[in-house]
Amino acid sequence: MNRLLLTVVSLLIVLIVPAFAQSVSVPTPEGWEPVDEEYTYGPDNLWEPINGAAELFLSYGFRELKMRDFEQGIQFISISIYDMGSPLNAYGIFERETGSGGEHFTSPGASTIIQAPYQGLMLKDRFYVKLDAASGELDAGGFHTLLQSVARSLPGGNDLPKELSYLPEEHRQPGTVAFTNRDFLGFADLSGVISARYQDPNTGTEYQLFSFRPGKDVLGNLSRQWTVKEDGDTVMAWREVPYQGFIVIGKQDEKILGLAGLEYLEESKELLQTWF
Repeated sequence: MNRLLLTVVSLLIVLIVPAFAQSVSVPTPEGWEPVDEEYTYGPDNLWEPINGAAELFLSYGFRELKMRDFEQGIQFISISIYDMGSPLNAYGIFERETGSGGEHFTSPGASTIIQAPYQGLMLKDRFYVKLDAASGELDAGGFHTLLQSVARSLPGGNDLPKELSYLPEEHRQPGTVAFTNRDFLGFADLSGVISARYQDPNTGTEYQLFSFRPGKDVLGNLSRQWTVKEDGDTVMAWREVPYQGFIVIGKQDEKILGLAGLEYLEESKELLQTWF
């Protein structure tokens, strides 16, 4: 009995300890002094540091936030490390928060946006990092150096999420790839969606292509408002959106793609077929 109990306890340690070991701490940048202790927040109290923005982070699978303030002379910075649980979730919140402002860099991490002299944002693996300059002024080089020190302390790789490659690169408009974890285009039955804007080089027609996080039974989870029919070797589902045209989803073998933004159903279905 004692041997069996020891085996069970050992197994629990193997399974549980790595999950806790993955928690990170905010590193102290070289030449900076901590102002106070490190603060930790979870899903239950995330609203305390970021108020109403907590709902957005929770919708992307937020797990833990570590925050700490530092000073160097008259300069004062705050570093926040959000553990979003997966690289795709981290990308989703990073893309939502960065918008179109700032200067973009492909490192440190998988992507960095610097809005000197006020803020630097970084994506690395499952982490979304915010560096805010509360007093004094940092130039882009200063932000870059500080974010590099944070990136070195975080586990994981420096590549963008592999799921972003599910969408074709041809005709894709730069900087439009997004991940929406819930309610894509306002529909509760469209979740875990990777999307991007496209433009036909011949006609100038603009539309949106989208795919889904792996393992989702997309067509099986659609509401009754969708029409689902077989079209040759492709299963097609569609619905009309007032003033926005049609949304069409197609499945061929294991490949699932959707298209939105065109006025007419047949045009939408024909264009979507070209991507299979």
